[in-house]
Amino acid sequence: MAANTGKGESRGELTRQIDKVNFKTLVTREVVPLSATLLPSALRSSKHFRRALWGKSGNNYKNFAAFGYSLTYDMDGITKNMKTVIDYVKGDASPLEDLAKLGKKLGTDLDTFSLEIKHGDFKDTPTKELISLFREYVDKFSALGVYLSLPLSIERYLQDNIREGLKGIVYSKTDMTLLLIELTSPIEHDALYKERVDLLKIAEKYHSGLDVGKDIMRHIDEYGNVCIRWCMGSPWSKEELMTKIKGIKDAKQQLAKLKHEDDKIKRDFDAFVKLHSDKKKLIEDIKVTKWYTWLRTYRTEILSGSIANIYPLLSELARRLGITLEDIKYYTIDDILSGKPVAASELARRREAFVILFLSSKMHYFSGDDAKYFIDYWRLKNVVLKEIKGVVANRPVDTITGIAKIVISMNDLSKVKAGDIMVAPMTEPNFVPAMERAAAFLTDEGGILCHAAIVGREMNKPCIIGTGNATKVLKDGDKIRLNLADGTVEILSGHKTANSEI
Repeated sequence: MAANTGKGESRGELTRQIDKVNFKTLVTREVVPLSATLLPSALRSSKHFRRALWGKSGNNYKNFAAFGYSLTYDMDGITKNMKTVIDYVKGDASPLEDLAKLGKKLGTDLDTFSLEIKHGDFKDTPTKELISLFREYVDKFSALGVYLSLPLSIERYLQDNIREGLKGIVYSKTDMTLLLIELTSPIEHDALYKERVDLLKIAEKYHSGLDVGKDIMRHIDEYGNVCIRWCMGSPWSKEELMTKIKGIKDAKQQLAKLKHEDDKIKRDFDAFVKLHSDKKKLIEDIKVTKWYTWLRTYRTEILSGSIANIYPLLSELARRLGITLEDIKYYTIDDILSGKPVAASELARRREAFVILFLSSKMHYFSGDDAKYFIDYWRLKNVVLKEIKGVVANRPVDTITGIAKIVISMNDLSKVKAGDIMVAPMTEPNFVPAMERAAAFLTDEGGILCHAAIVGREMNKPCIIGTGNATKVLKDGDKIRLNLADGTVEILSGHKTANSEI
């Protein structure tokens, strides 16, 4: 890891280098240095990238930055990877399905490995072996981590293919998008759906007067990581789950509704395939896209959950360094691999602010005032447009009006009350309780395969995605109207001045 860069000329030189890269903030997410260095470790892996791109070199995301709540990517790299994919498949989507299945295998490998660590006892393990185990974990994380970028590279390609195939079947642009979302529902259910079903089954058992103590402990063990995102948050406690279970009054009806919706999606898809059996390429493209709809959520679940799984290993390393688990989250990968402690003063600066910047694969790390310098520079460089417009992901009504509530992290979820419009950079599985209360969703990020689009359809709530600026323009308390006919958003009252992107 490069040493913390000082002030003055070196700052200016780095900002000049940043200006040469076509950086764009694609993900706004709360992270800490550990998770922020794990992500680019995967994206820069030449070995794993070549396997994910059929032996082609592609672009290993040599330029990447994480700071504040922003994860920024080199858009030219994403474009290059997309071209590599398109050139390889040449109109035949079947290799993409094979690639998605490889992603599933690598995810299973990482999950199995991290679960072994989760249930391990490391008190008597030599420190050298602990570090070696962590290095092996990083490699397995990187093997799956390249799939963070693949949907970004191929999502547009898949969408364009399907839209072309739907011409003559659907004429309205909005209706085509909604049909596309319905047809490309995930090939399998994600962990969030399975967790929801399992909790309802436990609630049904509880309200029948049966003991659910063992069920709750099993649920925490199997699904506790759903609420931990990139080192942020903690597994549910028994008390928290019991409160949730007691609050569920209609578990049987909810389970029946979920099954009905699940069956309907399958029937509708089968009916579409039968009706348009002559459109073989369209059907093939849709089936492949269903894999990537699932993969988008799966890869994040496994990657993020695996970090939580290795907490026992990290906790033991932290104990030997004389620090806490929360402290070691502010270590980078290289810090942990070195086996040397980071000064308490440096950890304090990292908690205040940090920037992780990769330029031509060289890592630059900044904390405290140096980090604030780059964050301020980014704000000046990235002025947000006032107009809010995105893609309609679900349209149960033509318009909906409500109070905007900005949700950046889990700490903001309690702000969302019944009838509010939840405005988020991108929804996460642990946002679902607030999404259930909200009347509609509005996001900065995401394509038609994103979490918000899937949940919007499942809950049948209005949803507009991919605005790029909703959380930057809107403020808590703004009264807004979502126009589901064209994806525009009106501010009816409240704050109307755009601020800058972080």
